[in-house]
Amino acid sequence: MFLQRIRVDLVGWVLLSVLFAHAISSAEAGTYREENLGFETSYLSNSQEDKNRGRSALLLRRSSIDAPASISIDVAWVGSYEGDLIEDIRANPQSVGNILKERFPDSEVLEDGDTFLGGRSAYYILSRYQLANLGVRVKIAAIQMLCVRGNRLYLVTFEAPLAAWHEARKEFQANLSSFNFF
Repeated sequence: MFLQRIRVDLVGWVLLSVLFAHAISSAEAGTYREENLGFETSYLSNSQEDKNRGRSALLLRRSSIDAPASISIDVAWVGSYEGDLIEDIRANPQSVGNILKERFPDSEVLEDGDTFLGGRSAYYILSRYQLANLGVRVKIAAIQMLCVRGNRLYLVTFEAPLAAWHEARKEFQANLSSFNFF
């Protein structure tokens, strides 16, 4: 049931992104522009940039205790990679699943396929896993979108608890529709 609902949601992403672009422009809180990495994205007023983002180029956290979520954008240099990285992942999406399993042993890849990011061809992987901290367990759904531009791999990750998935996902769609390369 959950997987079926998510499939319907993912198919609707591309079709609804234009509608959500209007929603983000009317509720926009700010725009993040990364000159060195060549991308920008807008975010809603209920999201905040997390300055403790580690190696991520950008980490946004949804300011809701009832429906928390996060979006991270990571960029990696792939200049020495021979071949088509996205094509290799497309041919073996379980390779990403194996990486997830190292960190989250109960994780599973639910779906994967072609999509777009900033007007460029990309690939998405939908997964779910469980986080445990101080004895509290939370089921998480995550979408990872991978896009290669030049010698860089852009990885956009959206994570939210399953209980907050449907509400938070709409905002992620709005945020995603504002992502641009320059």
